[in-house]
Amino acid sequence: MIAQRVQAATAVLAHMEALRLMGGELADATVDALFARGEAGKFNTLMRYFSTAGQDLPDGLPDVAREYLHATATPPAWVDWGEMERARLFSIDAKVHISAHRADRWTPPPLTLRT
Repeated sequence: MIAQRVQAATAVLAHMEALRLMGGELADATVDALFARGEAGKFNTLMRYFSTAGQDLPDGLPDVAREYLHATATPPAWVDWGEMERARLFSIDAKVHISAHRADRWTPPPLTLRT
């Protein structure tokens, strides 16, 4: 029984590692273009307060980023909306627990990534 659980956990971890290294061709090409053109910082600045689906994209957004966001605005047909709803509810619940934890303890400020 324990050996089966270890084997299952090992398989899940291997699968997760493979997924971590996998990217989307369009996303990878978009990020590569932003860095090659020196527009990654501009993109990050303009998208800092973008938070709602359907919100207008900011003026001045690099064309390659605007094209990517328009191309990926509609979820693919295979999306499991029941699973998405479970994830949304989990996220709401987890935020409550994280907020309660943070209110009780000091946490360091977030890291700022340099581009």
